[in-house]
Amino acid sequence: MDEKDVLTYKLADLCHLQWSGWMAYLFSKGTYNEDGTWTMPQWAVERWGGQMVTPYAELSEEEKANDIYEASRFQTLLFQHIADIKKDMDERLRKAHDIADTYREIGLDGVANTLNELAYNMWYVFQHIIHAYEYAEPEEGR
Repeated sequence: MDEKDVLTYKLADLCHLQWSGWMAYLFSKGTYNEDGTWTMPQWAVERWGGQMVTPYAELSEEEKANDIYEASRFQTLLFQHIADIKKDMDERLRKAHDIADTYREIGLDGVANTLNELAYNMWYVFQHIIHAYEYAEPEEGR
């Protein structure tokens, strides 16, 4: 499985977790009927129906805060994914330097220097990506 697939499955898992959490909350607010159906209370229809058609920018501050909290869960997942990629890249760069040292030992300094330069350039670009996505863990709860 490649990195894209790994990230897709992690995001899908989070989407399902958020959806199932919402459904549990939703069902806790209604009434289960004897015939197996469920009834949503009028206040919930009005509240959630209104939120459903309201653009984010027009939500109340509390509603925005809830959406920001949910978005932070995606941000946390994405940042962890970037950190995992960085760890893998650090290992690959270490191996590239080891290979460069092997070439240098047998007198192929040009190849060694080229490998080190490529490795450094990849590291430098990745550091800029990491810094562009500086991230602080969200506070627990909403």
